[in-house]
Amino acid sequence: MREVALILLAVAALAAPSFCLPFRGDEASYLTAAEALTHGRALYRDTWDVTNPGVFAWYALAGTLFGFTEDGVRLLDLLWQAGFALTLSAAVRRAYALPRLPVAPGVLVAGVYFLAGYSTAGHLARAEGLAVFPLFVAVYGVAVGGRRWLLAAGMAAGAVALLKLMLAGVVVAAGLVLLVTAVRGRRPVLGPTAWLLVGLAVPVGAAVGYFAAHGTLGEAGWTLFVAPRQMMAEVPPAGLDRLLTSLKWFAGVFAGPAAAAVVGVSGRWPARDPFLPAWLAALTAAGAVVLVQRLSWWPYHGMLPGGMLAVLAGYTLPAVRAACDGLRLPRRVEVVAVVAGLAPLMLAGGVATVHAAGHRFGLTAADRVAARLSYGTTYREAAAEAEWLAAPGRKPGAILVGGDPLVHRFSGRRPAVRALGRSLELWPAAVRAGVEADVRGRRPAYVFLSRPYGYVQLVADRYPGLAAQLASDYRPVRDTWYGVWYERID
Repeated sequence: MREVALILLAVAALAAPSFCLPFRGDEASYLTAAEALTHGRALYRDTWDVTNPGVFAWYALAGTLFGFTEDGVRLLDLLWQAGFALTLSAAVRRAYALPRLPVAPGVLVAGVYFLAGYSTAGHLARAEGLAVFPLFVAVYGVAVGGRRWLLAAGMAAGAVALLKLMLAGVVVAAGLVLLVTAVRGRRPVLGPTAWLLVGLAVPVGAAVGYFAAHGTLGEAGWTLFVAPRQMMAEVPPAGLDRLLTSLKWFAGVFAGPAAAAVVGVSGRWPARDPFLPAWLAALTAAGAVVLVQRLSWWPYHGMLPGGMLAVLAGYTLPAVRAACDGLRLPRRVEVVAVVAGLAPLMLAGGVATVHAAGHRFGLTAADRVAARLSYGTTYREAAAEAEWLAAPGRKPGAILVGGDPLVHRFSGRRPAVRALGRSLELWPAAVRAGVEADVRGRRPAYVFLSRPYGYVQLVADRYPGLAAQLASDYRPVRDTWYGVWYERID
């Protein structure tokens, strides 16, 4: 129990600054959509985004349990990573037959997640970072075997795919290595595969059941399998400069965990351990998944391979320690390894940590609000636009926000269109036509187009129907560097 308490206290300390961080666009968008889903709206019919259903389910769970606020999301994030830390440490204890629960592996993996997230606001609570936990359970569960572990592995594999369908390839890569290992070792394959499929059927069946119950299987299939291909065909890829910037960020932030992972894999880890080869295959596949997403190449995608490197470093720590014992090095190598692994991350996440310290780590709601408003300008600017919308004399009714979804969240108004307006530049022709049809049919009270997002010009270029509607039925009532508000003419 002492080790469990230490792990939980360490994770809580590492997570504390997150409560003082503001949302960025995607987080606000996911939470707004998730809240609408809990009020009876159907995903991909009444609320549309190309994001996979597992992300919305995660945010809906956070909101249902703890409230549809930043605090609710941050609290579930803390609990998620605490569960991950305990699971990894328990797996390491089992793999190396340790007499007690090791603290370092769990602290390392949670520290990498939070400190890497602090290096750039908006990197927490995304599919890439959230998927590392169930991915570990999926690979480790199959490696260990046994009915319970296989059931858990199957459910975890399904969760990974629901968080981001492309990550199913990562699970498959690890599964192929484990299959080859089992065949070579002449271990049974059919029985374990059956239990794995039973576990997989739970989350996948729940998702299919949800869409079938809402009559949206067609919409879900189109969103997950057709829309991404259409986007790839219509939208130019991100430039190599963005990829190089993201790789530079990744190398700087994850240098410590990468070095610790290399040392660990070189150590004397348990003989015939099928987990490590499978995890290395999964890590390679994860890198490939990041590279093929040529419309994005954002730094936050590195949270997936970075988190997996942290798992590798944590899982192999006992091997490093055993090697140091053989060389008669100090027994405190565990502490040294953790500090070495987290040191670059501490520097990367230092700004957010110092900022949180300046606001008493958000001990009160007022502290947290003040901390978010004072962290950069984005949060404060969105709040100012919503404040303008709330002034006396403004028309009531739903709105369309083309730009930062924080404006929507602060306004408290219903979205007027089904497609989330944070990525108007990415949507294929069918979605663009849907946006224009919604504006014609629902006639939102206000339409906001962001200048930093480039949406004023984008609407003129790619949404001619919406541009014509704004010209005939709306008038601009607020025009700043931040964007233009159009008010409906009654």
